[in-house]
Amino acid sequence: MTQIKPSAIDTRYIRHARNYTPTDSGFPPPVYAPQTVAEAILFCAQHPRREVVVGGGDTGDRTSLIVFSQPTERVIHTIRLNRTTRRIDAS
Repeated sequence: MTQIKPSAIDTRYIRHARNYTPTDSGFPPPVYAPQTVAEAILFCAQHPRREVVVGGGDTGDRTSLIVFSQPTERVIHTIRLNRTTRRIDAS
């Protein structure tokens, strides 16, 4: 059994998810194609691994979380909040 950890994947999830905030949400860049995850699944079916990370966008996040967990969580939260939200005009 392989645990596949995809980074942000360009799916319809964001368009179909309910959002109760006054901002328009989105995934932080980089965003990967669904085909990338499908290829990783097929690869793992033929070459079992314990864990596979799809996309490199979160590799630095994961490494720094292991080394500096609390400060890193605060920084990542601030960065992602700024990257993924934009104001919706109330007009």
